[in-house]
Amino acid sequence: MSRLPHQLILTVLVAAATLSGAAPALREQVSLNGVWREGGVVPTYSGEDFDRKVFARTVAVPAGWKSRRVRLEFGAVNFIARVFVDGEKAGEHVGAWLPFAIDVTDKVKPGGSFELRVEVLDRTHPPITDERGKMLWPVGDSTPYAGIVDDVWLRAYGDVYIEDARIVTSVRRATLEVHYRVRNTTAHKALVIVAADAVGGENGISAASTPTEIPPGEARTVSISRAWQNAEFWWPDRPVLYHLKSRVLRNGNAVDQETRRFGFREIWIEGNQFRLNGVRMNFRSDWVLFGNARHWGADAYTPEGWAKSLEEVKRMNVNLVRLHKHPAPRFAMDVADEKGMCLVAESAINSANVESFIDGFNKPAYMVNALKWVAEWVPAVRNHPSIVLWSTSNEMSVITPEDARSIERVIRAADDTRPVGSEDLTNIGVPVDIGHSTLSVHYPRRGNWKWNAQPWGNDRSIYAWQEFVSPDRPTMTGECLWTPAAAVQPEQQRTIWWQGIWTRGMRYTGWAQIGPPVWRWARKEPDSLRATNLKNAFSPVAVFDKAYDELGIAPYVGAGHEFVGAWPEVDQGVWLDRALVVYNDDFNDNKVRVSLSLEVDGAALAQGEATYEVGLGEHRDVPYRLQVPFNGGKTMKLLLRAFKGDQLRFEESRLFRLRETGRRGVSSNRILLGKAAMDRQ
Repeated sequence: MSRLPHQLILTVLVAAATLSGAAPALREQVSLNGVWREGGVVPTYSGEDFDRKVFARTVAVPAGWKSRRVRLEFGAVNFIARVFVDGEKAGEHVGAWLPFAIDVTDKVKPGGSFELRVEVLDRTHPPITDERGKMLWPVGDSTPYAGIVDDVWLRAYGDVYIEDARIVTSVRRATLEVHYRVRNTTAHKALVIVAADAVGGENGISAASTPTEIPPGEARTVSISRAWQNAEFWWPDRPVLYHLKSRVLRNGNAVDQETRRFGFREIWIEGNQFRLNGVRMNFRSDWVLFGNARHWGADAYTPEGWAKSLEEVKRMNVNLVRLHKHPAPRFAMDVADEKGMCLVAESAINSANVESFIDGFNKPAYMVNALKWVAEWVPAVRNHPSIVLWSTSNEMSVITPEDARSIERVIRAADDTRPVGSEDLTNIGVPVDIGHSTLSVHYPRRGNWKWNAQPWGNDRSIYAWQEFVSPDRPTMTGECLWTPAAAVQPEQQRTIWWQGIWTRGMRYTGWAQIGPPVWRWARKEPDSLRATNLKNAFSPVAVFDKAYDELGIAPYVGAGHEFVGAWPEVDQGVWLDRALVVYNDDFNDNKVRVSLSLEVDGAALAQGEATYEVGLGEHRDVPYRLQVPFNGGKTMKLLLRAFKGDQLRFEESRLFRLRETGRRGVSSNRILLGKAAMDRQ
């Protein structure tokens, strides 16, 4: 099959920049979401628990769709879908969380209506499982998730139409590429031009390809590439989105058209760190099993609830969410695009909690189907700018590193613009060098610790996380400081406290991604001290007292897990020589203003302030010196603040108990930072 020319005669190719709002309609379409006559509400984004279920409704076809091709399009049906039109079988699809389309042009009449019936089978049926009940296709989590779990559309196409479009943006090359898949359903060859227009903004934009011939009944890839020097980038703090309108022209007439949304951005790896649009990107992440109420709560899995949840998670200073164990509905990625929330797109290749399906399974047959599944999954979601990483699998201990690399090869064939990783092939947290572009230390705790320390212990420095960091690729942790089950509730509660402390050490030692489960517990107590401590640990602009953080959770938690305020003691009148760590994980402005204030029993006594150059995505150590006051108080509070310009970006208090020494004198009432502190020593 030959390829069409790559070049495109293009005056300008830009699209309308937007900062918010719903994704545009792909093309002429009718939503089939809603209450169906049989089966109930469609879709149920979180899935249902059933063996077999029938969904049925009447569908009206717009009269204006004469001479158009008509397709039924399902965002996802779990796990087997058999589709009937007016009682006649129109098609079947196997595979969960995958979109599919059925051409019903010859079965329906514009201006009329038809009876749509969808028989849905859960994952216990062949060919998802074999005759022994063992898994032959990826199923994701152990929860059933059966049903019509994403949007359903009736869409109109031309006889020659755009079947797919892969949009590739490059910041380093300052280029935009669009790879169209154009299908000719006629009995004759079609000479077509693919054109693109801009929407919105002040600039009118148009583009056209060279004429291209497509044989009857076949599809061809039409690729365009153009320099784009002044594109506005998609950033997490300013997620600019563009609309690209594309048309297929035949004899000067538009025979098909569509609109797709995208963001201009590029992520790549330099050394052992990620770069987003050229800026070092440090990921402070959470993970969610979409549809599972134990994770983010049942109210999170609707379009409105998801948008609210992402806003709340961003306020916890999380900038990356891993879509865990299986994909999420399309709206979840649309909202992430709009909110500037980065995503890890993880496949449904998962063996955690599904051992009954995996044990003794036919792995060769499973891998064939898994690779088919991945080949359908990636093209469906690759235009979302929020997706910055692919995860081939989760805790899939029954496959080998070579199996994982074979999955990666299929991903890269469909999309080679993002890094790829795997989450824990061993299922016990021991890192395995699979050869991916990233290294995942899935559970950096317990057995991973060379000295066998528990994550809630303080046997070693919090900065000892350096031992796990790879020197030549980004080191990631999918489920860092995962809170154990309720059977060990005290340890669980103490581990939650540790999330706001150990993560500070991980940040400092260069982990490219840190992933404790955040919102599953913090949503219940967003203003608690331990939630605030974790929020501060994740703050993009921050100033930490390095030695205080090294104390672990001792200043907060006693022998149990309740807050007791066991603050460290300092002697009155002594000079303390300490160190700050100043972070600047912003995407602009290298200047961070640091302000320290000292109070004793609520009375302000000393202050110090200085401005530092800190590279984007970087941190720096700053020495400081202060004298503990003589004035006989009981509690000393050190208030740390960080500013960008006049905007307060970070605030944190560190508390000490004052110890009477009998010394007397005059307090300096000064806090010395940087060079002044060094000179004073």
